[in-house]
Amino acid sequence: MKGYRSLLHMLLIATVLTVTCLLLFANQPGARVLAAPVVNLDDELPQGGFVADGPRVNPATTQGATPALVVQPQGDIWSAFSQDHQIVVTKFDRTSQTWRQQGSALGTAGSNPALAVGAAATETAWIAWTETTTAAKQIMTAYFVGNTWQSGGALNPGAAAAGDHAALALGAAVTAATPLPWVAWDETNQIRVKRAISDSAAGSEWSAVGDPAALVPAALASKPALAFSGSGNATPWLAWPAQAGASHLILAARAIADTAAPGGFHWQPVGRVAACDQAACNLQADAQQPAGDVALASGALLGEASPAPWIAFATGDPGQIQVLHLDNGATLADLTDDRFIPAGVAVNTQCLTDAGLTTGAGSQPAIYFVGNAPHVAWIETRNGVGQLFVCHLADARPGQERWDLDTLFPINHASPATAAAPALSSDGNTPYVAWQEGAAQSSIFVAHRYPAGPAWGRNYPPFIRTISWSRNFVGRAWPDEGIGRAIEAMSASTKPLTLTTSCNHAAGWEHIKEIHFKVANDQMIAFYGKYVAAEDKVYVEDPDHPGVFLGGVQPGSAQSPIDTANATLYVDAMRVRAHGSSSPALDIDWIISFKEPTMFQDLAQAINILYDDGQSTGFFATGALSFDYRLYLPTVNQ
Repeated sequence: MKGYRSLLHMLLIATVLTVTCLLLFANQPGARVLAAPVVNLDDELPQGGFVADGPRVNPATTQGATPALVVQPQGDIWSAFSQDHQIVVTKFDRTSQTWRQQGSALGTAGSNPALAVGAAATETAWIAWTETTTAAKQIMTAYFVGNTWQSGGALNPGAAAAGDHAALALGAAVTAATPLPWVAWDETNQIRVKRAISDSAAGSEWSAVGDPAALVPAALASKPALAFSGSGNATPWLAWPAQAGASHLILAARAIADTAAPGGFHWQPVGRVAACDQAACNLQADAQQPAGDVALASGALLGEASPAPWIAFATGDPGQIQVLHLDNGATLADLTDDRFIPAGVAVNTQCLTDAGLTTGAGSQPAIYFVGNAPHVAWIETRNGVGQLFVCHLADARPGQERWDLDTLFPINHASPATAAAPALSSDGNTPYVAWQEGAAQSSIFVAHRYPAGPAWGRNYPPFIRTISWSRNFVGRAWPDEGIGRAIEAMSASTKPLTLTTSCNHAAGWEHIKEIHFKVANDQMIAFYGKYVAAEDKVYVEDPDHPGVFLGGVQPGSAQSPIDTANATLYVDAMRVRAHGSSSPALDIDWIISFKEPTMFQDLAQAINILYDDGQSTGFFATGALSFDYRLYLPTVNQ
């Protein structure tokens, strides 16, 4: 009897499948069985993420390494790197989409360049690098006049000089009229700093600044980072890794005007506690953990009057990317109560985990402000390959910080090739990143985030594959519901899905006017909704009447769903989430069930952001949504 029942069940299943297929394809021309239409995101919609600026920066026949990157506010993109043992500076030609060398190559055995260019198009470009001879490593400088590099001199002349890893920044610490170059480097386990004496000297005369070695005398220091911050960007800041015995240190200090000190400044340490002293100024929480790869940036969050220093570094094993920023204390005039506080948890772990990606080991962070939003680039080594990612701070509220990925895919030009040495910059609206790639560091690439401009976004989750109809079919057809109920299930909608749009603006989410969210392919628009911020209302386009929007309902209100032929939006379950006035992101949870016309479709998720000055991003792809064409049958008991 048991075998007889099993045979009946199998016959029932076979009959249901046959009837279902006839119903599904009876109205197709010529009764053809159509494959699921596949959306090619590259062809149908531009993909959100990073796109290349031209081909590789260095010629294919050369070896390039350790790029530096500067993007000016008007959009000029400069890159410097070592190429076949010389220093080359290039500039991007937007018309031809190619990189053009600026002046002659510098040095004969150059490495580790640092680049600085003023904000205005007419301002001077400066470069510093390590020039190696058989007996010495000198820190060399040059500045660009017309189409020619002029020597700025050696900062550490001497037959036995051992300088390396120059950091270069322009700032107005001495005169408010003209930003002047400062250079920091490591030499014989100490950090040394020099500044140009005056603009009229064109940097050919330099003065040593303070003595950072005095902060922690027994520490072995290396690879400094340098930036100007504070009111008018007039305060020089320095950060570097060091080792004191078994302790691994991350140190930071600012230059304080002092006529009695070398160069007119002394260095004041700032740590995680107010008025720190020597090793107590260590910025990493556990001195027993390895630490290094320090990066330094200056910027202001929304609502902050003046920029402040932000520090990124790698710590631990496997590597975690930590970010700290200056807390000015209770009184701005009292510098002794200043301290650095963490900006959330490890950037790489949070960004990758929240996006559903596996983590590896983070290293080589770079940090830069894009408008009022700090961005971090780093190398995540996964399965032996260094992959380049970029994140930004989407929630800046203390204790609630959230770092979000700007792209779900590694930015590497060729995914099997290892990326290294990322450098970040911005024109104020769009982040740009440069990096070296390949086992021999042979290629230099530059890319910028798409969409370009102050607004960008992404989806959570970006990739969804649902077999809801298949599950309904199996659940209702087995064991005793019958053919009629099974066919009814095939016509039912999916269970509601939660799709979250996270839309950002470099000057804050308050500048976002409307968010448009579309799920579509080249054959149909399954869902098209828009949220109007000023009204705090959501609308849904009627697919039977394109351009006609239904609703005008406040998300989260006790209102009936907005129903169309292809989908249903459950407005009562929607949420609109802003993350404080200091954060760039506005998140919306769209609760949608999709109907029979979307069955067996592969669809693209896309966002269009309109902002208050009348601009918009245009629709760009942020993910995919597939309704699977597979049918999963139950196991037949014998």
